[in-house]
Amino acid sequence: MRTFDASLAILACSAAVAPWAVAGCNKPSPAVEGPASASAPPTSYTPPPPPRPLGASKPSPPPAARAVFTGSVVVHLERIADGGKVVSFGVPVPRAVRVDPAAVRVRVKGAPANVEGLRVSPILFDYDELGKQAGARSLLIQLPAAVMSKPAIDVDVIWSGAGPGAPVGGVEPYAQVKFASPETVELAERAVEKDKHPVAPYRLVVKKAYTKTLFTGWEPTVLATFPSSYLTDTHVWNGLLSREDLDANASLKGLTYLSDNLGPFVEAALGREGYPLKPESVADPVTNYEGWLYDRCATFLLAYAHLSAPHHLRHALRSCSYYGSKIETSGARAGIFSGKPDPDTKYSHVRGLYMYYALTGDEAAKAAAKAIAEMWLNEQTFALPYRKGSVRAADKLWTERLLAVDMEAMIYGFLLFGDARYLTAFRELFETAYRHVTTKNPAELAAITKVRFPPQDCFIHSAEQHSEGDATDPWCSGWMAEMLVDPLLRYQELTGDPRVDEIFVRLTRSLRDAGAEYVVEGEPKGDPFLDPHACFEADADFDDARLLVPAYGFGIAPNGKRRGFAEGSDVEHCADATALTAAGIRALKRQRAFDAPGVGPFKSEGESFVGLHHELSYCAKRAFGHYTRPMRDPRKWKSDDLADGYARGDDKAQAAWLERQSLGHPVHVSVPSRRLSWWFNGSLAQFRMIEEAAVAFPSVRGGVIQCKGRKAKPL
Repeated sequence: MRTFDASLAILACSAAVAPWAVAGCNKPSPAVEGPASASAPPTSYTPPPPPRPLGASKPSPPPAARAVFTGSVVVHLERIADGGKVVSFGVPVPRAVRVDPAAVRVRVKGAPANVEGLRVSPILFDYDELGKQAGARSLLIQLPAAVMSKPAIDVDVIWSGAGPGAPVGGVEPYAQVKFASPETVELAERAVEKDKHPVAPYRLVVKKAYTKTLFTGWEPTVLATFPSSYLTDTHVWNGLLSREDLDANASLKGLTYLSDNLGPFVEAALGREGYPLKPESVADPVTNYEGWLYDRCATFLLAYAHLSAPHHLRHALRSCSYYGSKIETSGARAGIFSGKPDPDTKYSHVRGLYMYYALTGDEAAKAAAKAIAEMWLNEQTFALPYRKGSVRAADKLWTERLLAVDMEAMIYGFLLFGDARYLTAFRELFETAYRHVTTKNPAELAAITKVRFPPQDCFIHSAEQHSEGDATDPWCSGWMAEMLVDPLLRYQELTGDPRVDEIFVRLTRSLRDAGAEYVVEGEPKGDPFLDPHACFEADADFDDARLLVPAYGFGIAPNGKRRGFAEGSDVEHCADATALTAAGIRALKRQRAFDAPGVGPFKSEGESFVGLHHELSYCAKRAFGHYTRPMRDPRKWKSDDLADGYARGDDKAQAAWLERQSLGHPVHVSVPSRRLSWWFNGSLAQFRMIEEAAVAFPSVRGGVIQCKGRKAKPL
């Protein structure tokens, strides 16, 4: 968690917050912490402003209203370390462009001639619906090191150029251009002191400040960054919308809360809250490995593509290279994340490595992805039985998360390597999954699940199979199913299979009818979405509010009655569940079934899905607010606030008081560490899905359905 990159060193030293923690700055003793000064680093990330005012005649201009990069792209190159045999960077190709690598030219911005000594190699490819290789999806560009005549330059990568500067020879391996880059965080231990000031005698001081290395990854010696919206215009980040495009679409304004919170929570995960953090508040990502469970590598690459903040990219490069280095590539544990002592296949992700490889051409990441794909291809306890048509046994582990990670490995494995075995394996998983959620034949369902529950629109299995209860309890996960959204969209993008839409519709119906449950005053009440007993109060505090959550477990029992296994902590999964409801809305539109008859108070099925999306989005928005704790910022505390903490100078009592206040902890709380990834890895795709569905969310609200005796406002 690097607080300040080299380019921010001057700002860091001039800031009022812990300048002594930065190399090259003078250290005062002791340091007084007070209100933030104008020169202090910001406590949260500020998204880029809209590129232009919206015209009255076109409140929601299409993406074509801004650059689509059909002829070239300007890449910013900045030297961040010495060395490097060549300047090397990956350039994902825009969806609208077909590129012949031999026709690519590169020109330094403002120079009259193309760069000589250019090397170009396609490193990812597009495929048609039959799995046949088509055009290049990402190119590895290499330039002579001498092109960096200044610390930073801009180059035009031209898709189809002419004249000198045609590509020559092969490319150098990534090992020739990378350097070891430690991930660090600035820490501080604090105390409350009292002086003789007549009005404000109490002050918070830093007793000890230091930099801690969390892990070491790798970066290229020259960093390549891209214009806003460029990466989201490519197939590699297909499904993601940039903040620029989000701001340009007024009909999505209500959903911007998700983007607004992405920046601050990512900043907190990087230790960039604007002040040194309390040591106990920072999880060690090596020993506390759970942060890697939901593909942390992908999280930061998605954040960079959406928000265009270069330091997010630098953190992603370090995180992805470190994660890839921890994937075993040979032996009995090949494909397993070695950062966790006990082998656990659900830690083995390919999505982030795929995006990382598109930007770097790092052969080590490709080898790690290959090992993961092979591991899942041959996995005996989950993958192979389900590909053959059923779970392994009535008492063996089966979860939606395992299915999602398996599908992810197969589809991204195919996109990385073009190996037909992976696509075949995905298709086999898909065939079983489709029957699992759509069959109305009890005997067929029992043959798939090895347990007996009524057919229902979800991946029904037992609580025992989910390792959460008895064999007689039905179990579908209200939020684990959203992890299937990305791999299924990738498969649909590749093949056009319309059955993907049917899976999304079924899963959203299941969440609407049985899987979403109201929590009131932090406790689940057993009321499903369509039948609330508690009333919605818009001005209720978070702890008292009625919020709709995706239940950790739910299902229809053999007697036909709904069973719910929601937990109060399921409010933490409202954000990720919106990926599934957005996919359901898009799917209904694609099926031309949006206006089909509705249920409950809703006129149409589409309106019921929209109402569900509103409620879950409202819950997510409230949860982000709940997990934002401004008074953890030491600069917020004034003398009067600190009086109780002085405790007559008793060090032990002070330490206990400071800990009770969580003073110096991150303002934006993402504990456990894996929560950051489960919040955003799937949910960020909703912007493009909702845009494609042409459904307006100018705002989001709760109380879509009211208790008996009250009337809800129409959507």
